[in-house]
Amino acid sequence: MLSYMNGFFVNHNSLPVKNAGSCVFFHIWRAPGKYTLGCTAMSKNNIQDLLYWIDPIKKPLIIQYVISDYEILRKSMEFPDIDLP
Repeated sequence: MLSYMNGFFVNHNSLPVKNAGSCVFFHIWRAPGKYTLGCTAMSKNNIQDLLYWIDPIKKPLIIQYVISDYEILRKSMEFPDIDLP
């Protein structure tokens, strides 16, 4: 399956709990606009760029917000300013 060709596992609720969304992945999307059931999906190029950039030795922390919430929390949480298209 193409969507799982490249990606990575997010260590969230990692003790298996049947039917409880125990696995979260970043992976290639089936198509633009197609939803997932808890994962984050993106184009093959974007997932490959992310896999190249992320360094597991540094124990990365993934935080996801919708942009409006990010902007509200950015200063108080000391998040970087981002320039989105």
